[in-house]
Amino acid sequence: MKCTVHILLMVTVVSIVSTACNAQSGSLAGGDNAEDGFMELSLEELMKVKVITATKNQQPITKAPATVLVVTAEQIEARNYRSLLDVIQDLPGFVINDFVHTDYRNTISMRGFDNQSKFILLLDGVQISIAASEVTPIMENYPVHLAQQIEVVYGPASALYGADAVAGVINIISKKIPGDKQSRVEFTPSVGMYGMRNGTLFGGVSLGDDAKLMYSGQLYSEDLAPLSDVVLDKDKFDFTAQQKGVFNSSFGTVTPKTPFSQKMEYPVSAYNAYVALKYKDFTLSMFTNMNQSSSSFPSRGNNAIYNSDVFFRNTVTAVSAIYTKQIDNITLTSKLSSNAFEISPQSNYRNVFVNFEPGYKYGFETMRSTEQQISWQADHHLTIIGGINYAIFEALPKTADLDTKVDVNAPIHGIIQGTRLPNNPEGIPDDLYFIKYSNFGMYMQAQWEPLDMLSVTAGARYDYNSRYGPTFNPRLGIILTPTSKSTLKVLYGSSFLAPSPNSAYQHFGSFTSSDSGTTYSSPYWFLPNPNLEPQYMKTIEVNLQQFIDRNFSVSVSGYYIWVNNLYNYVPDSGNTNYYGGKYKGWDVDYIEVVINQGRQRNYGIMASVDYTYSNAWLSARSYASVSYVRAEVETEYTDAGAVQRSTYAQALGTTPFSAHIGCDVTIGNLTVSPRLTMVGRQGGLDFENPSAPDARVSIDGYSLLNVSAGYRLSDNFTVFCVARNALNSKYAHTGGGVSSSSTHTYGTPQQPFGLAGGVRFKL
Repeated sequence: MKCTVHILLMVTVVSIVSTACNAQSGSLAGGDNAEDGFMELSLEELMKVKVITATKNQQPITKAPATVLVVTAEQIEARNYRSLLDVIQDLPGFVINDFVHTDYRNTISMRGFDNQSKFILLLDGVQISIAASEVTPIMENYPVHLAQQIEVVYGPASALYGADAVAGVINIISKKIPGDKQSRVEFTPSVGMYGMRNGTLFGGVSLGDDAKLMYSGQLYSEDLAPLSDVVLDKDKFDFTAQQKGVFNSSFGTVTPKTPFSQKMEYPVSAYNAYVALKYKDFTLSMFTNMNQSSSSFPSRGNNAIYNSDVFFRNTVTAVSAIYTKQIDNITLTSKLSSNAFEISPQSNYRNVFVNFEPGYKYGFETMRSTEQQISWQADHHLTIIGGINYAIFEALPKTADLDTKVDVNAPIHGIIQGTRLPNNPEGIPDDLYFIKYSNFGMYMQAQWEPLDMLSVTAGARYDYNSRYGPTFNPRLGIILTPTSKSTLKVLYGSSFLAPSPNSAYQHFGSFTSSDSGTTYSSPYWFLPNPNLEPQYMKTIEVNLQQFIDRNFSVSVSGYYIWVNNLYNYVPDSGNTNYYGGKYKGWDVDYIEVVINQGRQRNYGIMASVDYTYSNAWLSARSYASVSYVRAEVETEYTDAGAVQRSTYAQALGTTPFSAHIGCDVTIGNLTVSPRLTMVGRQGGLDFENPSAPDARVSIDGYSLLNVSAGYRLSDNFTVFCVARNALNSKYAHTGGGVSSSSTHTYGTPQQPFGLAGGVRFKL
């Protein structure tokens, strides 16, 4: 801790003042803004830059009816961000729990909402996160090297974007391509400790006055630190089981039949690619990505096999065609888009729940959508936007654990792992749920500025979904600027989280047989609830920003969110009563389902300051922010014939306190960027007292310091290095996963100190 304080003091001295990341500024934003000279701009000048995500209409940050933060290309370069995950690490109000889930690696909370299904990701306004409210793994599969700016909108956005824009929206705005048949190429290869290899490419060319082509790509892989260097409670992690081939697991001693390597490894890899062709008013684009992580984390060494061929892999592909036509003061925008998500059929587990034999998974979701939007600039004081949207979805929710890979080139079927036995060589077939549904939406929004000091935004969206019916989500924003240095925003909005096909139809469990397959039984199955309904959220927020002078600002946001129709995991018996203690005709000791039950109240505050300094030889932009959220939950359900009521102060996986401090300092050709994240006590999955669940288990917080440095040898060539976890903190994340089956009883251990370096070419 003393070392941390010393580093912070050094940052303070170098940047002249201790500072902060204003949740509404800190960036050079969109549209026509240039990238050059960002460090020399004052904060007051930065407030004049424009954003588009909050209203689908370009306007200054101060006029946007939301709390908005913008990260610029220059910040991305100064901090040597490798992925969107790196960017989120430094954002106020976000908490990352990494390496905590077998299927999607990380959970990222935003204002106390437990994972990234609660916010959507866009690339130039096109959704690139999974369209059906599934949890999207965020790592090097989502790029930032192509970004001119990244707009982060906090709070509900369903009034414009429909389902799942509950906690916010992140929109990556791509860099611009020069005209006059010029070309632009940027190439950044880097290598680092633990086998880290990363390469990014961005380029574009003007094909004439009317056509431009942009392309981008990234390849990443990393072996990660040896488990022996990562695991915190080594006495509870069995490093010998995999070498001996015998696992003294939580369910008994197991000797796997299928061969495996004795080498313990858990590598990760990812790629992304993007191409866009713009011809006059028409833009055609395609984005695709892949992420792959170990499916053994966060199991202990005696509960899983850690091999490179034991992994979970996802892909997302988004294609869009957009036509924009300007007719006087009316703008027409027509959009066709598709979004496809697939769980690779090679994805598998080898853990205690599948008896250490490969248990394969498969699933997919597709969305095809058309949207027509009209924007009318009635005069300088009034702008009206309206649109209609129609989308068709098809999905195969994630299968149970299968004994072989799904053949995607044949009719899809699968056999439940471990059920092929001598008396039943065909095994028990899995139930596959092929789902098709549609969604119709229409929205309208008006922005009226009757006075220079007053702006009012009002809008609403209506959706009708063939699975779960209608939803209606209004929004209202009032913005007062009584002086040139003060901005007050009073905001209200509602939103909803759609029940994804996977959340409604997912199922997993296992069967055992004592007579070689003549009969079966099971201790546990989690089974579908096709009648799951949306969760509904309403938010009130007040945001105040005050400039002390043109280079120093303070911002405070307070919010209150109430959520109904929570998802709660309960016994089938006494609640849905769908299954009567049987699945596939065989007895199951305990059947669990998800239902809509309970409510949640989140209330919190984000406070930040931002300071810039520049003279002939030094430029510095420093920031500091603090966030606090409290999430209270009330539930009631039936268990063993009795009504169970629970009220607990912190929702699943909620971490109340977090803070961020950092500075980007440029002296001549040298840029140094230290950034510190401090996280308070972290909430977990289990209850402190299972017989009276009113509080979650929690674990220690942590401090994480990342430092990057770059030296510009010429206008076109820069060398850089990045130190991650520079203080080599030994810390863990919960992600809701504090339980006896986790690698670390008190959470999942994180990566130690790591050093990487690379070069950046610009042509």
